[in-house]
Amino acid sequence: MIDRIDDNLVEDKDSIPIEHKKQPQIELKADGYYFRLNGTVKGPYKTTVDTNDPMSYKRDKKIAEDLGLSAQDIFRVKECFAKKEISLEWLGEILSTTIKSDDFIKEATFLIGINTFSDNDHSNIAFCGESSSGKTYITKEILKYFPKDYIIRIDTASPTALHNIENPDLVSYDEETFTKTIDYENKILYIGDMDTFKLAEKIRPFLSFDNKYTKLQITNKSKGGRNRTDNIVLKGFATTIYCTARSTMNEQEQSRMFTFTPQTSQDKLHASVDEASKRLSDIESYNNEFETNEIVLYLMSRVIRVIGNDIRQVIIPNANIITGRFFKNHKILLPRHNRDLQRLFSLIKAIARLNYCGREKAKGETTILANDYDIKEGFKLYGHVSEASEMGLTEDQYQLFKDIFVEFGEDKYSVKDTSTKYYEFYGKTIQPRKLIEVVIPHLMSAGLVEEDRYHEDKRITVYGLTKKGQEYRNRIKGRMEPKMEEFVEVEEDPPIEFSDDTTKNSEAYRNRQNSWSLMYY
Repeated sequence: MIDRIDDNLVEDKDSIPIEHKKQPQIELKADGYYFRLNGTVKGPYKTTVDTNDPMSYKRDKKIAEDLGLSAQDIFRVKECFAKKEISLEWLGEILSTTIKSDDFIKEATFLIGINTFSDNDHSNIAFCGESSSGKTYITKEILKYFPKDYIIRIDTASPTALHNIENPDLVSYDEETFTKTIDYENKILYIGDMDTFKLAEKIRPFLSFDNKYTKLQITNKSKGGRNRTDNIVLKGFATTIYCTARSTMNEQEQSRMFTFTPQTSQDKLHASVDEASKRLSDIESYNNEFETNEIVLYLMSRVIRVIGNDIRQVIIPNANIITGRFFKNHKILLPRHNRDLQRLFSLIKAIARLNYCGREKAKGETTILANDYDIKEGFKLYGHVSEASEMGLTEDQYQLFKDIFVEFGEDKYSVKDTSTKYYEFYGKTIQPRKLIEVVIPHLMSAGLVEEDRYHEDKRITVYGLTKKGQEYRNRIKGRMEPKMEEFVEVEEDPPIEFSDDTTKNSEAYRNRQNSWSLMYY
């Protein structure tokens, strides 16, 4: 908790009168801002953090009169508060206003959205999972924090829909070259409820971020019925969020996207049902409560400030430490690790971009330097959201491995036995065909499960854990942190001084109240 104003954030310090050196404390809650001075508490006051609000001065004057200070004092405190560091812990709590559980997924999704407003730090997301698990819900709730002008929402689409879009705000034509240009620069492209990955397959070069001008040639029918080749250019880099119930992905798509699968645990389902009950009982009041929640508005205002300050580049000075640790954690490198490293850098830069106010400027006003805190938190978050995808698995396949296959121990089970264990654990059935054709082959490709013959009847195929699978089992049973966490403890690298921040606790997240206090004086 910060208990004083950072003098570096206060401009023109010498002009502050001696009697006003002591500043009021600010406490932020869902219903507004509370100001405390000499034991006197005034509040709540609405949206006082927005210094560009035309009514802001009148509010400052009213607060100042209540506390016996000047409007200039209130303005200074507000500016310091607006530039406050947003930790991942606080970010997760704000997003928990409407999104229960899925702590690391919602944080990563928000941060990837923040990188939309950069030159080349973009990433893509694929939400995969069973129906009603929260894929589109999480996405839509996260997008509420971003201005609508930057969002392109497509609830479902055919494989060539992005090529044939006719929005006049996005499309331009060159009659001389017969080229159609679609401008997706700095847009968040939300594609929901897709049955397959065919659309993603059609735009693989666009998802790779290799070139700001992705040139495509599409064959269409002319008015006369003849085949005609259309030249189409997809301009710019965009953040693509792709939602589908299909759990199988081609490796090419998987290497281009973060792969997230929302939880379906009983704790989450109880919390989500409770939240749905609140919303359905009085939808208007529920929406109004969200739209007037001052903690939510604070995060929205930070997004607008990030966009307005146009932080196009983030430089990581000690990048050699990151790559060194990446090599140590990946003894055998695969071609996909190039893109895995890009995603790690993307998260680190997003954390720095969100807290641009406290980062050192470099090479002009639109470039900042990431610090050690950004690196530490980026590694931590990446470790939680990428463990499955680095093995070529979706989150639900990896979760099934942890919930079901880990319990095998030294034993081996048939598909029938595995289906029974699945029903006992989840309370629902799984098709044996899905186990045989989808889940088990992917676990075998990841080196976690191996196939064998039942010793009493060689006609029966059984499955057990490999040596690698046993190692993962021991780590999971020992409640060890995800593998990427080991990066923080490598002794051979030069030590990094990290700030002493509170670590994340998922259980505590669910029990916290919807408020956050930050004190300044």
